[in-house]
Amino acid sequence: MVAGGALLAAWTMIVTLFITQAEPRQNWWHWAMFKGHIPSINDEPMRVWAARMPMLWLSAQRNKVDVPDVTLDIAFEHMQGLWRQRNKAIALGQLEQGEDDYVPATIRLDDRSVRVRLRLKGDVVEDYLQGGRWGFRIHVKGDDHIFGMRRFSLHHPRARSYHGQVVFNAMARHEGILTPRYFFVDVTLNGDFLGRYALEEHFSKELLESQGRRESVIVKFDETLLWEARRIRGDIGGEIYENFAHAKMVPFRAKSIASPTLQNDLNIAIGLARAFAEDSLPASEVFDPVLMGRMIAIGESWAAAHGNQWRNLRFYYNPVTARLEPIAYDSAVNDEWDTPTRMYNSRYRFLNKLLADPKIKSEYLATLARIATVMSDSASHVYLFEVQEHTLRTLRSHYPFVTPLPFDSVAHRAKKMLRFSTGKEDPTGVDAAHLLHAYLVAGAPGPHLELASRDTNQVIVERMFWVHEGRNAIEPFLFASGSQPEYPLRVPGTRRGKAPIMSSFAYKPLPDTAGWTLRLNAGQEDRQRYDVVAESYLPRATANPIPTASLTDVLDRIHFARWDDERQAVVLRAGQWQVNEPLILPDNVKLIVDPGTTIQFGTDAFLLVRGPMSLVGTPESPIRFEALEGQTWQGIVAMPSPSASTWSYVEIDHTSGIDHSGWSLTGGVTFYHHPVTMTHVTFGDNAAEDAVNFVHSTFTLRDITVTDAVSDGIDADFSDGTIATSTFRRIGWGGGGDAVDISGARVTVDSSSFSDIADKALSAGEGSTMEIRAVEIDGAGAGAVAKDRSLVTVTQSNLTAIRHAGLMAYVKKPEYGPAQLHATEITHEGSARLTWVQDGSSIIIDGVAVPTEAVNVDSLYQTIMSKGNK
Repeated sequence: MVAGGALLAAWTMIVTLFITQAEPRQNWWHWAMFKGHIPSINDEPMRVWAARMPMLWLSAQRNKVDVPDVTLDIAFEHMQGLWRQRNKAIALGQLEQGEDDYVPATIRLDDRSVRVRLRLKGDVVEDYLQGGRWGFRIHVKGDDHIFGMRRFSLHHPRARSYHGQVVFNAMARHEGILTPRYFFVDVTLNGDFLGRYALEEHFSKELLESQGRRESVIVKFDETLLWEARRIRGDIGGEIYENFAHAKMVPFRAKSIASPTLQNDLNIAIGLARAFAEDSLPASEVFDPVLMGRMIAIGESWAAAHGNQWRNLRFYYNPVTARLEPIAYDSAVNDEWDTPTRMYNSRYRFLNKLLADPKIKSEYLATLARIATVMSDSASHVYLFEVQEHTLRTLRSHYPFVTPLPFDSVAHRAKKMLRFSTGKEDPTGVDAAHLLHAYLVAGAPGPHLELASRDTNQVIVERMFWVHEGRNAIEPFLFASGSQPEYPLRVPGTRRGKAPIMSSFAYKPLPDTAGWTLRLNAGQEDRQRYDVVAESYLPRATANPIPTASLTDVLDRIHFARWDDERQAVVLRAGQWQVNEPLILPDNVKLIVDPGTTIQFGTDAFLLVRGPMSLVGTPESPIRFEALEGQTWQGIVAMPSPSASTWSYVEIDHTSGIDHSGWSLTGGVTFYHHPVTMTHVTFGDNAAEDAVNFVHSTFTLRDITVTDAVSDGIDADFSDGTIATSTFRRIGWGGGGDAVDISGARVTVDSSSFSDIADKALSAGEGSTMEIRAVEIDGAGAGAVAKDRSLVTVTQSNLTAIRHAGLMAYVKKPEYGPAQLHATEITHEGSARLTWVQDGSSIIIDGVAVPTEAVNVDSLYQTIMSKGNK
């Protein structure tokens, strides 16, 4: 080490002498950037770097950080295929990707060998495919996983600015924004050590689960046409395809979107995105305004233009809020701290359009102000210093000259952006083969063809016809009236920087549509004509599926509601009332319900609040929310509230869950980022998947009764709470359900009773912690269950008539890992067995470990724990 340091010091002196004669900021050593010796984060003169080199090198050797070793084994013939793909990408200047590019491989990690499929990755050849350090996109085969992930990428750290992406992700996640997991590993390929790589999680349900999001779809704007145009014309910027409104919204892992729920989520997500792109809905009705404003502000502050471009943003559709949330990805933190015009205020219509929305702009400005303050005070962003220090230590043993990020420059830039007024500059360029939006839409009132020009000039359609390649047949395109269009059909141009104006034509579909495509022969005046294939697309949304209402609307429509000016609340008067439509309260408006109030709701009715609720009845005059006789009603949704709700002596009956204009929730009563305290509350005859669902909420429940639920009783997702002196009876009678089911949550259950439970009385999964004290379980499929890296403790409890096992611990989702259950002072009788613990997981009773056994969990859920065997 000493000899190496001496040699490096001598070399440094020579380099320094030479550099001092040259232009101080002449960065002629770009070759060293890819090798990792000089990052692109700092623009100090070369002589400064040369002087620092010996100290940095020695420090890196003294402070090494070990990382996991990942060994890739790829057969010779498949390596040859990757070489061909790589050489083709070098020749074209970009990587053309396809599903058939994947080749089989094996990853060895510790004592495991995992079968995978992989391909080359990276749009920018210089970042991912130069030299021998290629980037890979990896899919794990089957149900196996690596680091809790099934889909991820490996690439040179320089592709994401070394530690820049890690620090950026830390701030984004601190602000509540989704980010892929991102860390470093040492990679060996077929025996050749490639060096320290970055591992980045891809977009899948594991990403959502790891950060407390309910399973839904992840979508993006399709940039295929943009890259195709760049390849055809060699024009890397400014073309018409930079306009995001010409890009379709597409899902990740489309083949896995099989369930009706996920397909419904996708339909809403695409419909909302279309409505935004085509100026039909404001941005805050489509995107989460808080998270979107924060995302833009963080990107602006870090000069991370790349990650905030529409083609690099990815979005998670949150089914609770019916909004798209941004996912921080590929941010490309760089050194352009003093160029505030780099992003939205130069040529990105997408960000211009987002920031034109007052709600997003307000959060954007508030976040900029917060960043400017926090990043100016080192004590306020200690967590970023800690993340950066650990990451630098991890990288410097391989890339010794990586430098800290200039946090003071982030503060300076944030302040500058607060003062900077937004400018506008539209994308420019000429058209290529794809001039025309042509969508076949199956929305009401019938099938119709939508056409719009992607260029500023009009597009002329000479002919439209149906083609069946297999039958070698052609049929004319007919309007719904049966007549043919009068050709040529002229489609107006799209104004620069504006959304395309869709011309809509109702058409007569063919009797047998299988195998037929619609082709349009189209082009521009005095230019070549092209055949454009019409694509199936979903209709634009006409409104966000979650309804809104003004205070005036509420008071005009609900005759038993009044405004209490002193308490600044809507008050529902005592009496018996009927409601046959959704009862919606405005943002931040408190709801008070008088004792003795009974509301009977119709099938389509529900209560939606966006502020605190005071539902305080008495034993003599409880508050009742129930369905009209012989019906069900959709229930209650409590959206984020600045203060907690209070319920006491309340009875909720016959809820079915929300199903309104595509917006669907599993809970008969749902609390989302909404704290609540309940005492003496009854939930009966619930027909929803969950009688009560807490999502990212805190709750205190005492003397609660849940009876006759078709599925689960209480479901807590990513929430903290307590349940005490409560009763659960006849849960899961419709085919299976748990009395209390928690995921990613911390819950205490104390002095409560459970009887006639179809599935599990108490279930903890996905990294949860559950403390159970003094409970009585009489009749259940299982008593207390720990799953998937959860920890359950059970004390002073009685288990009776358990059909499968009183205590269980196993892994259902491999990405989480084994579970633990600790029990003391347990009595049981009339049960099939007390314990059932899978190899790898553990149950300890009164300090003694229970023997484990091989458990096929998939088989378990298909047999005795399936819904058909409750």
